Amino acid sequence: MKRLIGVITVLVFGLGLFGASFNMRGEFNNINKSSARDNWVIDENTKAYEIADYDLSKYVTLGDIDNISVEVPYTEVTDEYVIEKINEIVAEYPGHRVIDKTTVENGDIVNISYVGTIDGVEFDGGSDDNGFVTIGSGSMVPGFEEGILGLNVGETKSVNVTFPDNYYAEYAGKDAVFEITVKAIVEEVQMTYENIDDAFVMDTFGIETVQELFDQVKSYHIEDSESHRKSDAFDAIMGKVMEISEVNVPKELLDYKVLSYLAQLKSGIEKAGMSVDVYLANYYQMNEEEFYTNVEGIVKESLEKQMVLSRYAETKGIELDEEAYASYKMSFMQYYGYADEEALYKDYPESEIKTACLCNQVSEHLLDVIDIDYIAE
Repeated sequence: MKRLIGVITVLVFGLGLFGASFNMRGEFNNINKSSARDNWVIDENTKAYEIADYDLSKYVTLGDIDNISVEVPYTEVTDEYVIEKINEIVAEYPGHRVIDKTTVENGDIVNISYVGTIDGVEFDGGSDDNGFVTIGSGSMVPGFEEGILGLNVGETKSVNVTFPDNYYAEYAGKDAVFEITVKAIVEEVQMTYENIDDAFVMDTFGIETVQELFDQVKSYHIEDSESHRKSDAFDAIMGKVMEISEVNVPKELLDYKVLSYLAQLKSGIEKAGMSVDVYLANYYQMNEEEFYTNVEGIVKESLEKQMVLSRYAETKGIELDEEAYASYKMSFMQYYGYADEEALYKDYPESEIKTACLCNQVSEHLLDVIDIDYIAE
């Protein structure tokens, strides 16, 4: 399904800007709107409209973009914040405390070691030196938990079981013997940063020390916060840019982009052996008309952003960096599994990919020149 997902070209590689098209290079025919809504097909003579085909000065009026300012809240990664995140993580892995109880009863949490054999031979996954099982939970093979009932701490017992017929094919229906030793009866302990130790961290996460866990979690969230700061800043900038600018998307461009996306989507759906109406009902809870309207709105908004950024590039003399474009194109091909440029350009016109790359360049420029006030939260 990679190609089906891949039609949203710029959504992945262009900071949320939307683009999709086929490599249709026919005559200058108008798109039939009824066909777009009802059939989701492109006639072989349909002209492929691209932003690069237009004189954007006739469609875009820019505001005073360079003098806007934005406020961007961001997460400050303090030590307290890191500890909070660690607590969220370790809460999923309760610890255990040994209690004074000595005889196993239903509902007890039991620390056990066991070795499983089939026909006298140990089998993969059938042994554990330090397992925990709640008696009566049904988490083990039938007969396993029942065999532990009534045992005392320190006692060992051979428990005979039969794997269910729907178990892993290798073991399904086979008889096995588990040599089980009750090491302790325990209770769960809510783990927090304050009570975890190096042994718990190693056993649970394969990390040697609590300090190393702290450092890894902190590093991750610093990187995540910085990434969100950048994307949130660009979102804030684009909100202001679009607010002070005027853009009129040519109808034929909008219709073509919507139709080309829907046509490729339909092709993918049908290749998967589904009908469009069933697909939309199952995945989007929409009919074709509702889905068309939804896609049309997304495409229109995305084209508006691309047109504004492209026009800004024209006014500032920002040209496509060929080295950046080569890298951008290679990343795109690798992500979507294209073997070469020829295969890529069969699905996406080069002008569209260049527009997406140029928009990325402009976004980096705006992040450098716009007054951004980052506010720690």
